[in-house]
Amino acid sequence: MRKSFEESIDACREAIAQGASREDIIARLHEDGLWIIEAIKAVRRLYGVGLGEAKQLVSTHPSWITIARQAEPLHEAVTEWLLSQ
Repeated sequence: MRKSFEESIDACREAIAQGASREDIIARLHEDGLWIIEAIKAVRRLYGVGLGEAKQLVSTHPSWITIARQAEPLHEAVTEWLLSQ
């Protein structure tokens, strides 16, 4: 069942306080049913990292890699379009 973003953040904060690793937390965000953009936002909030680092951490994590690869063509198309403007 999908948790709300805030429910997931609260649960992750508790898990971090109990010693959960960053890798476990990123997997948990997937298990909670968050969208990849929400997971990136959560990692930024939970760990105080920048956008680039959060994107890298989430998109290369085994729980998210398939979704990240599926989004690559869209990312490339948007980048091309932005560069052509």
